[in-house]
Amino acid sequence: RYPPESDAFRKIFKSCATFPLMLPAQLQHVDSAVYIDTDTIFLHPPEDIWKEFDNFNHEESAGLSRDGFNYLAFLNEASVPSPGVTGFNSGVMLMNLTRLRSFPGGGFTYVTKHLFRKYNGKLRFGDQDILNIFFFQNPRLLYELGCEWNYARHMCYSGRNSCLEAAKHGASIVHGSGGAFRRNQTYTEVFGAWEEYELGTPIQTLVTKIQERLARHKALAPKRLCIKIDDIEYIFTKQLSLYTD
Repeated sequence: RYPPESDAFRKIFKSCATFPLMLPAQLQHVDSAVYIDTDTIFLHPPEDIWKEFDNFNHEESAGLSRDGFNYLAFLNEASVPSPGVTGFNSGVMLMNLTRLRSFPGGGFTYVTKHLFRKYNGKLRFGDQDILNIFFFQNPRLLYELGCEWNYARHMCYSGRNSCLEAAKHGASIVHGSGGAFRRNQTYTEVFGAWEEYELGTPIQTLVTKIQERLARHKALAPKRLCIKIDDIEYIFTKQLSLYTD
Protein backbone atom coordinates (compact mmCIF):
# COMPACT_ATOMS: atom_id res chain seq x y z
CA ARG A 1 0.00 0.00 0.00
CA TYR A 2 0.99 3.60 -0.58
CA PRO A 3 1.20 5.80 2.51
CA PRO A 4 -1.62 8.41 2.63
CA GLU A 5 0.78 11.24 1.86
CA SER A 6 1.91 9.52 -1.36
CA ASP A 7 -1.28 10.02 -3.38
CA ALA A 8 0.34 12.17 -6.08
CA PHE A 9 3.24 9.70 -6.32
CA ARG A 10 0.71 6.89 -6.82
CA LYS A 11 -1.18 8.62 -9.63
CA ILE A 12 1.75 9.67 -11.84
CA PHE A 13 1.65 8.23 -15.40
CA LYS A 14 -0.75 5.36 -14.60
CA SER A 15 -2.26 4.45 -11.26
CA CYS A 16 0.27 2.54 -9.13
CA ALA A 17 2.96 2.61 -11.86
CA THR A 18 5.42 3.83 -9.24
CA PHE A 19 4.77 0.89 -6.91
CA PRO A 20 8.08 -0.85 -7.82
CA LEU A 21 9.86 2.17 -6.36
CA MET A 22 8.13 1.42 -3.06
CA LEU A 23 9.24 -2.21 -2.85
CA PRO A 24 12.46 -1.69 -0.84
CA ALA A 25 10.46 0.11 1.85
CA GLN A 26 7.44 -2.21 1.67
CA LEU A 27 9.35 -5.52 1.73
CA GLN A 28 11.61 -4.80 4.67
CA HIS A 29 12.52 -8.44 5.31
CA VAL A 30 13.09 -9.44 1.68
CA ASP A 31 16.62 -9.35 0.28
CA SER A 32 15.93 -9.44 -3.47
CA ALA A 33 12.99 -9.39 -5.88
CA VAL A 34 12.21 -9.42 -9.58
CA TYR A 35 9.53 -6.97 -10.72
CA ILE A 36 7.71 -7.85 -13.97
CA ASP A 37 5.01 -5.80 -15.72
CA THR A 38 1.74 -7.66 -16.31
CA ASP A 39 1.89 -7.16 -20.10
CA THR A 40 4.70 -9.67 -20.55
CA ILE A 41 5.04 -13.21 -21.92
CA PHE A 42 7.82 -15.56 -20.85
CA LEU A 43 9.43 -17.57 -23.64
CA HIS A 44 12.10 -18.91 -21.28
CA PRO A 45 11.87 -20.44 -17.77
CA PRO A 46 11.19 -17.56 -15.33
CA GLU A 47 13.55 -18.94 -12.71
CA ASP A 48 16.51 -18.32 -15.01
CA ILE A 49 16.18 -14.54 -14.79
CA TRP A 50 16.91 -14.92 -11.07
CA LYS A 51 20.36 -16.25 -11.99
CA GLU A 52 21.22 -12.78 -13.33
CA PHE A 53 21.67 -11.67 -9.71
CA ASP A 54 24.83 -13.80 -9.68
CA ASN A 55 26.32 -11.41 -12.26
CA PHE A 56 25.93 -8.32 -10.06
CA ASN A 57 29.16 -6.87 -8.71
CA HIS A 58 29.48 -5.73 -5.09
CA GLU A 59 27.81 -2.36 -5.80
CA GLU A 60 25.12 -3.06 -8.39
CA SER A 61 21.67 -2.83 -6.85
CA ALA A 62 19.24 -3.17 -9.76
CA GLY A 63 19.14 -4.65 -13.25
CA LEU A 64 17.32 -3.05 -16.20
CA SER A 65 17.38 -3.52 -19.98
CA ARG A 66 17.96 -0.75 -22.47
CA ASP A 67 14.86 0.73 -24.03
CA GLY A 68 14.63 0.40 -27.80
CA PHE A 69 13.72 3.91 -28.93
CA ASN A 70 15.13 7.42 -28.67
CA TYR A 71 14.07 7.90 -25.09
CA LEU A 72 16.66 10.61 -24.55
CA ALA A 73 14.89 12.93 -26.99
CA PHE A 74 11.76 12.90 -24.83
CA LEU A 75 13.65 13.58 -21.62
CA ASN A 76 15.90 16.25 -23.12
CA GLU A 77 12.81 18.08 -24.32
CA ALA A 78 11.69 18.23 -20.69
CA SER A 79 15.22 18.98 -19.38
CA VAL A 80 15.34 15.70 -17.47
CA PRO A 81 18.66 13.77 -17.22
CA SER A 82 18.92 10.27 -18.71
CA PRO A 83 21.69 7.63 -18.93
CA GLY A 84 22.21 7.42 -22.69
CA VAL A 85 20.19 7.77 -25.86
CA THR A 86 17.83 4.87 -25.25
CA GLY A 87 17.61 4.97 -21.48
CA PHE A 88 16.31 1.92 -19.60
CA ASN A 89 12.89 0.26 -19.57
CA SER A 90 11.25 -0.32 -16.19
CA GLY A 91 9.02 -3.24 -17.23
CA VAL A 92 11.45 -5.92 -16.04
CA MET A 93 13.62 -5.05 -13.05
CA LEU A 94 15.92 -7.07 -10.82
CA MET A 95 16.14 -5.44 -7.39
CA ASN A 96 18.61 -6.10 -4.60
CA LEU A 97 16.32 -4.62 -1.99
CA THR A 98 18.91 -4.76 0.78
CA ARG A 99 21.33 -2.57 -1.18
CA LEU A 100 18.57 -0.22 -2.32
CA ARG A 101 17.38 0.27 1.26
CA SER A 102 20.90 1.21 2.32
CA PHE A 103 21.30 3.93 -0.32
CA PRO A 104 22.62 7.13 1.34
CA GLY A 105 20.11 9.87 2.05
CA GLY A 106 17.28 7.74 3.40
CA GLY A 107 17.21 4.79 1.01
CA PHE A 108 16.06 4.27 -2.56
CA THR A 109 12.35 4.87 -1.97
CA TYR A 110 12.92 8.15 -0.14
CA VAL A 111 15.37 9.41 -2.79
CA THR A 112 13.09 8.51 -5.71
CA LYS A 113 10.22 10.36 -4.04
CA HIS A 114 12.50 13.38 -3.82
CA LEU A 115 13.23 13.07 -7.57
CA PHE A 116 9.49 12.91 -8.21
CA ARG A 117 8.93 16.15 -6.32
CA LYS A 118 11.85 17.82 -8.11
CA TYR A 119 10.82 16.83 -11.64
CA ASN A 120 7.05 16.54 -11.24
CA GLY A 121 5.36 17.98 -14.31
CA LYS A 122 8.25 16.96 -16.58
CA LEU A 123 7.95 13.18 -16.25
CA ARG A 124 6.36 11.58 -19.32
CA PHE A 125 6.77 7.95 -18.31
CA GLY A 126 6.41 8.13 -14.55
CA ASP A 127 8.43 5.50 -12.72
CA GLN A 128 10.62 4.86 -15.75
CA ASP A 129 11.69 8.51 -15.90
CA ILE A 130 12.46 8.50 -12.19
CA LEU A 131 14.55 5.33 -12.52
CA ASN A 132 16.48 6.76 -15.46
CA ILE A 133 17.24 9.94 -13.53
CA PHE A 134 18.32 7.94 -10.48
CA PHE A 135 20.69 5.71 -12.44
CA PHE A 136 22.00 8.64 -14.46
CA GLN A 137 23.10 10.06 -11.13
CA ASN A 138 24.27 6.68 -9.76
CA PRO A 139 25.47 4.60 -12.74
CA ARG A 140 27.64 2.29 -10.65
CA LEU A 141 24.49 0.87 -9.02
CA LEU A 142 22.96 -0.35 -12.29
CA TYR A 143 23.50 -3.76 -13.86
CA GLU A 144 22.58 -3.77 -17.55
CA LEU A 145 20.24 -6.69 -18.13
CA GLY A 146 20.31 -8.22 -21.61
CA CYS A 147 17.59 -6.89 -23.92
CA GLU A 148 16.39 -10.45 -24.60
CA TRP A 149 14.79 -10.28 -21.14
CA ASN A 150 12.64 -7.31 -22.18
CA TYR A 151 11.93 -7.55 -25.91
CA ALA A 152 9.53 -4.68 -26.56
CA ARG A 153 8.15 -3.35 -29.85
CA HIS A 154 10.75 -0.58 -29.90
CA MET A 155 13.34 -3.28 -30.55
CA CYS A 156 11.90 -3.94 -34.00
CA TYR A 157 9.35 -1.34 -35.06
CA SER A 158 11.81 0.50 -37.31
CA GLY A 159 12.05 -2.61 -39.47
CA ARG A 160 15.43 -3.48 -37.95
CA ASN A 161 16.12 -5.57 -34.88
CA SER A 162 18.07 -3.56 -32.30
CA CYS A 163 18.53 -6.40 -29.79
CA LEU A 164 21.56 -8.47 -30.78
CA GLU A 165 21.02 -10.94 -27.93
CA ALA A 166 17.53 -11.76 -29.23
CA ALA A 167 18.91 -12.19 -32.75
CA LYS A 168 21.41 -14.75 -31.42
CA HIS A 169 19.38 -16.62 -28.84
CA GLY A 170 15.75 -15.53 -29.25
CA ALA A 171 13.72 -13.35 -26.90
CA SER A 172 13.29 -14.60 -23.33
CA ILE A 173 10.51 -12.17 -22.36
CA VAL A 174 8.19 -10.41 -24.80
CA HIS A 175 6.98 -7.08 -23.41
CA GLY A 176 3.75 -5.67 -24.83
CA SER A 177 4.47 -2.14 -23.60
CA GLY A 178 2.51 0.72 -25.10
CA GLY A 179 -0.39 -1.61 -25.88
CA ALA A 180 1.71 -3.58 -28.38
CA PHE A 181 -0.36 -6.74 -27.97
CA ARG A 182 -3.30 -4.73 -29.37
CA ARG A 183 -1.62 -2.13 -31.59
CA ASN A 184 1.39 -3.86 -33.18
CA GLN A 185 0.15 -6.67 -35.40
CA THR A 186 3.31 -8.76 -35.03
CA TYR A 187 2.94 -8.69 -31.25
CA THR A 188 -0.80 -9.28 -31.60
CA GLU A 189 -0.13 -12.50 -33.50
CA VAL A 190 2.29 -13.77 -30.85
CA PHE A 191 -0.20 -12.90 -28.11
CA GLY A 192 -3.02 -14.56 -30.06
CA ALA A 193 -1.05 -17.79 -30.37
CA TRP A 194 -0.59 -17.84 -26.61
CA GLU A 195 -4.31 -17.24 -26.06
CA GLU A 196 -5.12 -20.23 -28.26
CA TYR A 197 -2.54 -22.49 -26.65
CA GLU A 198 -3.78 -25.00 -24.06
CA LEU A 199 -1.46 -25.51 -21.11
CA GLY A 200 -0.29 -29.09 -20.85
CA THR A 201 -0.24 -29.70 -24.59
CA PRO A 202 3.12 -30.01 -26.39
CA ILE A 203 5.18 -26.80 -26.63
CA GLN A 204 5.63 -27.57 -30.32
CA THR A 205 1.93 -26.79 -30.75
CA LEU A 206 2.56 -23.26 -29.51
CA VAL A 207 5.68 -22.85 -31.67
CA THR A 208 3.70 -23.92 -34.73
CA LYS A 209 0.86 -21.51 -33.92
CA ILE A 210 3.29 -18.59 -33.63
CA GLN A 211 5.02 -19.56 -36.88
CA GLU A 212 1.73 -19.88 -38.77
CA ARG A 213 0.34 -16.60 -37.47
CA LEU A 214 3.52 -14.67 -38.27
CA ALA A 215 3.76 -16.24 -41.74
CA ARG A 216 0.17 -15.22 -42.49
CA HIS A 217 0.79 -11.69 -41.25
CA LYS A 218 3.96 -11.41 -43.32
CA ALA A 219 2.16 -12.58 -46.45
CA LEU A 220 -0.57 -9.97 -46.00
CA ALA A 221 1.59 -7.04 -44.87
CA PRO A 222 5.27 -7.76 -45.65
CA LYS A 223 6.41 -4.16 -45.07
CA ARG A 224 4.68 -3.54 -41.75
CA LEU A 225 6.90 -2.67 -38.79
CA CYS A 226 8.40 -5.66 -36.97
CA ILE A 227 7.30 -8.29 -39.48
CA LYS A 228 9.83 -6.86 -41.97
CA ILE A 229 12.69 -8.37 -39.97
CA ASP A 230 13.94 -11.55 -41.65
CA ASP A 231 14.49 -13.47 -38.43
CA ILE A 232 11.47 -12.22 -36.46
CA GLU A 233 9.99 -15.73 -36.32
CA TYR A 234 13.27 -17.02 -34.85
CA ILE A 235 13.26 -14.27 -32.22
CA PHE A 236 9.79 -15.27 -30.99
CA THR A 237 10.20 -19.06 -31.15
CA LYS A 238 13.87 -19.97 -30.53
CA GLN A 239 13.64 -20.20 -26.75
CA LEU A 240 10.38 -22.16 -26.89
CA SER A 241 11.84 -24.58 -29.42
CA LEU A 242 14.48 -25.60 -26.87
CA TYR A 243 11.69 -27.24 -24.86
CA THR A 244 9.93 -29.15 -27.63
CA ASP A 245 9.94 -32.94 -27.65
